[in-house]
Amino acid sequence: MMKIKTTIILLTLLLSVSLVAQDTYVRSAVIPVPGIEAGGFGNVVAGVDFDGDGNLEIYAVNNNWGDSPEEVIPRLYKYEFNGTTWDSVWSTVLDIPLQNTWPTLNKADLDNDGKMELVWGVPNNFGGGTNSTPSRFVIYEYPGDGSDNMGVSDGAGGWLPNARWDFNLPADTEMRAVSAIVGDFDKDGVTEVAFADRRAKFSLAMFSVSDVPDNGDGSETWTQEFDGNTPQTNKFVRNGVIDSPDGGFGNVVAGMDYDGDGLIEMYAVNNDWNDDGDELIPTLYKYEYVAGGWVKQWETVVASVPQQNTWPVLVAGDWDGDGKGEVIWTPINNLDATNNPNPDRILVYETPGDGSDAMGVDNGDGTWAPNAAWNMDVPDMTEMRPQGGVLTDVDGDGALEFVFAERKDYYNWGVVSVSDIPDNGDGSETWTMEANGIGAGAGSSVYRDVLVDGSAIYVFDWNGDVTHIHATGTSYDTVKVQNIGSSWVFRSANVVDLDKDGTTEFVVGDYGGSGSHSVWVLQKDADSLIASPVANFTANAANRITTVRVGDIDGDSLADFIVGFRGTDEVYRVAYQGGDVADSANYVISLLDSGVTGGTGIGQIDVAALADIDGDGADEVFYAGPPRSVDSGLLDMVVGDFGDWTIGSSLYDIVQVDSSTIVGVNLNGDIFPISYNGTSWDIGHAQVGLNSENGDFLSSVSYDVDGDGVNEIFYGEYWGTGQVYMLKQMNGAYTSYNIADLSLLGASRITGGAAGDIDGDGNVDLVFGTRSSTPNNSVYRVKYTGGDITDMSSWKAELIDSDILASGGQIDDIHLANMDDDANLEIVYTGIPRSGGLLPIVVLDVQTIEAEPIADVRIDSNGDGVPDRIGEEVTIKGIVTSNSFSSSSVLIAVQDETAGIVLYQSGNDSTSYAIGSLVLVSGSVSQYKGLTEISVTDIIPLGQGTVPDPLTLTVDEYSSDFEAYEGLLIKINALTKTDDSVWPDSGNSGSYYLTDGYKSFKLYLDRDVNVTDSPEPTFPVNVTGIAAQYSSSTPPLDGYQLWPRFYEDFEQDVAAPPSPYFFFTDDTKALDGGNLDITDAATDYIFAWHPAVDLNGDDLIYQVVVWNEADGNILSQDMSDNNGVDTTATVSGQDMIDAIAALSSDSTLTIGMTIRTTPPASPGDGIIPSVDTIRVTLVDHVTAVNDRNLIPKEFFVDQNYPNPFNPTTTIQFGLPSDSKVSLIIYDILGRVVTTLINNQTMAAGVYQRQFDASRLASGTYIYRLQANQKVEVKKMLLLK
Repeated sequence: MMKIKTTIILLTLLLSVSLVAQDTYVRSAVIPVPGIEAGGFGNVVAGVDFDGDGNLEIYAVNNNWGDSPEEVIPRLYKYEFNGTTWDSVWSTVLDIPLQNTWPTLNKADLDNDGKMELVWGVPNNFGGGTNSTPSRFVIYEYPGDGSDNMGVSDGAGGWLPNARWDFNLPADTEMRAVSAIVGDFDKDGVTEVAFADRRAKFSLAMFSVSDVPDNGDGSETWTQEFDGNTPQTNKFVRNGVIDSPDGGFGNVVAGMDYDGDGLIEMYAVNNDWNDDGDELIPTLYKYEYVAGGWVKQWETVVASVPQQNTWPVLVAGDWDGDGKGEVIWTPINNLDATNNPNPDRILVYETPGDGSDAMGVDNGDGTWAPNAAWNMDVPDMTEMRPQGGVLTDVDGDGALEFVFAERKDYYNWGVVSVSDIPDNGDGSETWTMEANGIGAGAGSSVYRDVLVDGSAIYVFDWNGDVTHIHATGTSYDTVKVQNIGSSWVFRSANVVDLDKDGTTEFVVGDYGGSGSHSVWVLQKDADSLIASPVANFTANAANRITTVRVGDIDGDSLADFIVGFRGTDEVYRVAYQGGDVADSANYVISLLDSGVTGGTGIGQIDVAALADIDGDGADEVFYAGPPRSVDSGLLDMVVGDFGDWTIGSSLYDIVQVDSSTIVGVNLNGDIFPISYNGTSWDIGHAQVGLNSENGDFLSSVSYDVDGDGVNEIFYGEYWGTGQVYMLKQMNGAYTSYNIADLSLLGASRITGGAAGDIDGDGNVDLVFGTRSSTPNNSVYRVKYTGGDITDMSSWKAELIDSDILASGGQIDDIHLANMDDDANLEIVYTGIPRSGGLLPIVVLDVQTIEAEPIADVRIDSNGDGVPDRIGEEVTIKGIVTSNSFSSSSVLIAVQDETAGIVLYQSGNDSTSYAIGSLVLVSGSVSQYKGLTEISVTDIIPLGQGTVPDPLTLTVDEYSSDFEAYEGLLIKINALTKTDDSVWPDSGNSGSYYLTDGYKSFKLYLDRDVNVTDSPEPTFPVNVTGIAAQYSSSTPPLDGYQLWPRFYEDFEQDVAAPPSPYFFFTDDTKALDGGNLDITDAATDYIFAWHPAVDLNGDDLIYQVVVWNEADGNILSQDMSDNNGVDTTATVSGQDMIDAIAALSSDSTLTIGMTIRTTPPASPGDGIIPSVDTIRVTLVDHVTAVNDRNLIPKEFFVDQNYPNPFNPTTTIQFGLPSDSKVSLIIYDILGRVVTTLINNQTMAAGVYQRQFDASRLASGTYIYRLQANQKVEVKKMLLLK
């Protein structure tokens, strides 16, 4: 087709300024939507040069928003920059008759032939069967001939795609790609396209294509490499990889919720492996499962145990039965004659029951002590190391015991009980060693594990012996010692009823058997055990079993054994299939997981646990261990889930987070990762509810801010809170952090996002658009400024553009690209029309301009009305807010975020600066007739900005500080002219005065802006103008006036509410701050005020509002006399006496009073309160009794009232007889503050004294009252 050379008319350098930013953001281009389009632009590719002519290009596809005949037809446009403007140089119609909303558009070279392509995902629109099997992705390739064309000519002026694919989907199958990314995600040398599907056919999918044909003959090969909804069955998916402490994890328990916050908990302890550094220090950790990820909530070291050894025991329960959960921990002794001769061997940490995450007793230094601890009565420097433990009621006495095996041949085994574990850790608990293996026939043994089956204890020796001990209730008797044929049972003893026949079996693992290396099932036969190997691992290179734990990880009600080994990070599953528990044929062995160490032949999995953390009826798996032979890194704790997996959600965004991981995001902010394992894509652990369903709409971006090799994910909240979230990978899952609150800048629903380093400072910039905001169409930049990336203070948010449309519009397509010849990236944005006009393509450029804040230029530190910097050369930047008030010179006002100022350039009548222009101004600070100005040397137009809204003031606010508002665009509402004001004749200038009915101010009507060419306005009016001055005084602190810019600055005949400036009459005002003595219950008391002014002439009614000064509670809101018409309120003495009796303990009541008014005929004007109030103390002289005539039976001093207080309080005391009294106030250090009564003889009675602390600082004070030999001391609290 012929090259189109339609030059687009641009608003060149159309610009919006952020009033809090250092940078200026300039609309360097605004490309309008083609006239044929009614749905706006759907997506763009920007900043490319496919045809190699040196001119930058923008490619754009249209959008269907309203299903009108033209917008449903897919079209592709090419724009090229000619050095000044963007030309439309090519377009085509895609031969698909119908499309839907939010297409994808990406640049790529999918077949690696050196010719760039556009990959266009066209959302399906079936049109009632007319378009039932459309292409879902099409590829337009640059032909390489130097032309502006893309694709394959159809011979009739149109252009067809080089390749297309319908994914072989059945007719009318919904599948709508909404966001896509391009890359070689599996590192196979082939570029893939991954996309989010908002109709959930695939949810998340990936494809590649080879040999894109130049002639579009369909010879290409399409491959779908991933479908998020093809089930991946019987797979273990990690939901956490928790960073290991030095020495690895020593043990773990999981599945409880001790603090009652609804979050499942896991407790873990560290391990000593190399006797080095922090691993020697016993440390307890608490993690909670929050929105699909494990978050460390608390940790502590144990001050009483300065160093530890290897393989601690950790169990959980409620040992003392008080309803508060505990973890029971045996740090393994690592003896030192000087520093650690006899450490506690067992610790109990109990939840305080207050909902906090802490356990134990707060030491006040960031550590917590155990609630109970015991050295188990072991002599100094004696090795005694528990190896396994169980919390159970072994002797049937109704109390739990801790049963343990011991590997250092001191106790061999033991049974421990404890009662009354104290909340405060004061040592008041009672410990009892109920039994142990010393002298109990156990012999000299090294026990490696223990299990308890009812009243039977079995301890496992390193040589394969099993000692059976029976708890009779009064004694512990050794029943039998039997060798079961295997070698060590190391941390792998389990009790389980495998076949659910009511008889338990034991499952153990063989650590050292030379010929077996098996998992064994031990069946009870009288006092003997029958051992059967059911899973043989002899063939494995690493086959020494170091842990076995039994649960049900697939929810099929059949047992699964989780098996770990020495010398590998492989973890195996042995799945019982039912039937004879001793028959190995009834067990299936499979590799569950591996690779956490990143190496082979290293590591040791000897910590494992199973717990159902998500309530689905299947156990999650926890495994960890020491860093055996791990030279770099540690063996982190893995937590995972076994099952069948699909994504199954409608996704609206997609990002890449590392070299092999892609994450999809839905509208609720839930995330769905997939990872490449070297041969295929695995569905990862989905995280739901990360931000309480505050989700994303096309705003997700990823960027590695902290340089750890894993991108953080960022998105703006779509559902109306204006928040920006960062998802950071921690412990193998994502944790959410709120990094910006854009609602403070007017954002509501955030849409569209991009990430990059706009200004090249090395810190990421995030850019977000909006669906709804104030101002409209707001675009925001959130910049990382350094520091902790999870801390909101490390991010700076600013509004960088707005109001591209007067109403409506949704900016949901944002890109960063270099669109000019500078080093900075530009922002390119567009979007859908949503309830408004068509959003153009906007190119937003950042310019850094050196300029001072206007407030710094016009500073007047001594308040004399003369700027301190008069005569100095300055440069400022501002928005022009007025036309010129001179026909022969430049006399305009400009304004920035700090202040306004008038510019004056003599003799320049040829240059016009439109209101809204952004200008850079140089000149000297000057003053004319009191008006601070800049005498201009140079004005550089920077473009068009957003005019600030006028500052709305009352006449009172304006007149109270005229100088503060000078130079600003202000607005004053509800005004009329003063009686002596005369509107100047046409063509003349003149002064004119307006009033709100209370105060007045001056306008200057300048003929050079043609205000007086129009008739006098119809009042009432709202008026807008520039706050200015014309004074001949020294100092120039008068002559302030408002300059309307044009006749339209008068809003005429407005509905003006009544003036709030109406006041109580002098007689009533005289009561303010004093007493109103009520001497006759039958007397009426009258409160009166002056009528309010209503500029519309409406009749007014009044309401009297009375409140209790003591607590602020409203006592009455009654109409004034004559049903609200009169300006008086009549109150009887009896009503006031009743109020005093109801609300006061003595004969006085202090009330506040004000008046409200409204015109009943115009309720839209609202209820207007008077600015005047009075405070009156009502004193009842009719029924009051002198308390001093009441003689108390005994001496008393009441607590002061109120307490806390500010600044006064009352102290009441009673004397049963005449006494010498002193009442003295002290500060907390015992220093005398004041003496209220000094050794005064007082008659018997009840007294009150008021203490005024107006001059004192907040804090605790003490009052001491002595009457004869009686003394009372009390505290009181002053809070200011």
